[in-house]
Amino acid sequence: MTKNAMGSIVSAWVVALAMTCFAADVEWLAAVDGAWGVAANWKGGSVPDGARAVVTNGAAGFTVTVAETTNPKIAALMLGNAMGTATNAVRITGLLRSQAVSGDDKNVTVRGGGLLHVDGGVLAITNSAGKSILLYGTSATKKGILRVSGGLLDFRATSATMDGGINIGSDGNINGLFEATGGKVRLTAPNAWNASYWGLYCEYAPSTYDVMSIGGTAEVELENRCIDLRIGRHVIKDSARLVCKQSNGNIFSLKAKSTSGVSFTIQDSAEFDLSNFDKGLMGNYWWQGSNIKSTMNIAGGSVKLPRSFVVGDGNGTSVLNISGGVTTLGYYGLDIGGYVNNQLSSRQQNPAGTVNVSGGSLYVMTSQGNSDTFKKSIMGLVVGNGSQIGSYCSTSGYSCTGALKVSGGVVTNGVGLFVVGAGRAAGAVVQTGGTVYHGLGFTTAAWRNKTPMVVGLGGGTGTYVISNGVAIADAPVYVGGVVTNVFERPQAITGWPSADFTDRTAVGTLVVAGGRFSTVTSDLVVGADGSGTLEIGPTGRVSIGNPNGSGNVILSNRTASVTRFVLGRDGAGQIVTPNALVVADGAKLEVDATNYSGDEKWIRLISCKRRIGSFAMADISIAGRHRLGQYEIVQDKADDASGSIWLHCRSGAMLIVR
Repeated sequence: MTKNAMGSIVSAWVVALAMTCFAADVEWLAAVDGAWGVAANWKGGSVPDGARAVVTNGAAGFTVTVAETTNPKIAALMLGNAMGTATNAVRITGLLRSQAVSGDDKNVTVRGGGLLHVDGGVLAITNSAGKSILLYGTSATKKGILRVSGGLLDFRATSATMDGGINIGSDGNINGLFEATGGKVRLTAPNAWNASYWGLYCEYAPSTYDVMSIGGTAEVELENRCIDLRIGRHVIKDSARLVCKQSNGNIFSLKAKSTSGVSFTIQDSAEFDLSNFDKGLMGNYWWQGSNIKSTMNIAGGSVKLPRSFVVGDGNGTSVLNISGGVTTLGYYGLDIGGYVNNQLSSRQQNPAGTVNVSGGSLYVMTSQGNSDTFKKSIMGLVVGNGSQIGSYCSTSGYSCTGALKVSGGVVTNGVGLFVVGAGRAAGAVVQTGGTVYHGLGFTTAAWRNKTPMVVGLGGGTGTYVISNGVAIADAPVYVGGVVTNVFERPQAITGWPSADFTDRTAVGTLVVAGGRFSTVTSDLVVGADGSGTLEIGPTGRVSIGNPNGSGNVILSNRTASVTRFVLGRDGAGQIVTPNALVVADGAKLEVDATNYSGDEKWIRLISCKRRIGSFAMADISIAGRHRLGQYEIVQDKADDASGSIWLHCRSGAMLIVR
């Protein structure tokens, strides 16, 4: 069938179905192959016209072929033997039209042993009564199958307040399968929002096979329909596409409801584009236990997630694994473990989310966009987000946790906040490889300074540990709270209470055990409005600012500030800035030289152009003793006018500060 012919057919059935009156069921006569349009093949001697067609007869397998392009209309289709004892198939190479009305079960029901195969023709469905395509079977070998290998499956809901799409398993019935290897599936509805009105839905399914498999050259297109997957394995592969063409507030929900969990995989060169969806949620439903897991695997292809994406909504564990491909998110950003616009209650006790990046690329908010919108939508990347739910996170029995683990690939947080541990939640970034960027894409220095990386915000506990790889921030970095006036109208940030910016109980820790952590033009501030710790390991290097005068190391002490060096056998890591080192009164310096056995007597710990303030003797501690003698901290070395901080091994010396 040509594209022009297919288009004319689809346009014509929309008008025709509106005038239909529906009659009683018409059943297939015998368990033998045959043509749909032959009257003798049906009980009563007439082809179904305005009735529900029932193709379930007998225990033997058979195929009904729809080759005509002028077939009468049906109210619905019941396909497959209820016991799943044989394969009863309807193969569409022509046109089959269906419209469900009140009183019919579903537009199309494919039961055990049933196969509905769109193979180059058109299955045109209009839905005025909240109906769907229902797939279920009696066993993994007797599935209810919808297969699209060519042509078009066009499902149009006439009201946005009606479900309308493909339902894999329902009401306890499992063993359904939606398989697309070619052709196009289009699920549409009028432009009105409701999160519960879905286009793709799965609530009951086994875990032994992929219950939704979109591969080959298939294309699935949604318009104003949600995706709600609660169980089973789902995959997009090869060069297939699943695209949200248009949406008005719709949601992608991957929330498990049983211990078998739910998983969604994108691989090969597939395309998964939900950039027009407002929100994506990974988690579980509140009535389930904490051992319920939802998983998304991105191994290749192009993935565009909704404008806001949450990994860890609910009471279970959510994991997003990125090992290949290119993944992007829109202007509301990525929340890992709890999220801003959700109130934690007895229904959602322990939101926990993890994002593992071992390859590929993850981009979050990489364009600034309209400034007014941007001021209200600068969430960016938040790891451990208990902002509005923070009062529950500190209550016995409740917790909000998030983790970002980077072992390879590239993570880029563009022009939104990068917060680790907010609002009494616990957040952790563990980097063992790869590259992490923050703040790339700002159009003005003003926006750069108002959109920092914060490790520990409000009452949150944040930890960033890097042992290998590179982390680069083109924006300020705060470890242990941040002062309110840093942000542009913090109360306008969508859903984020201003109290988070004035609560001075934040705990932040940045550990650079190895690898490199640096800023391009901005400051590193430790203990700005909470307790901050900066720890440098044996091979770690912290580089702050550039030689043009931008970027200082500021060891503040609004609550507590600790700078710690842990030496290895051969030496120490280093903090380097071509600008100022600012040491506030009460800031502490700790050195653990227990493992050092090298021959260097002078080790520069902090290199700077100039120093403002000094560490007091009472605020310096050194652990370990060298074989040549004891250690001392030297802040004003005779041949170094910069004010750099040195560790000196002095024969026979006691601890000296000068």
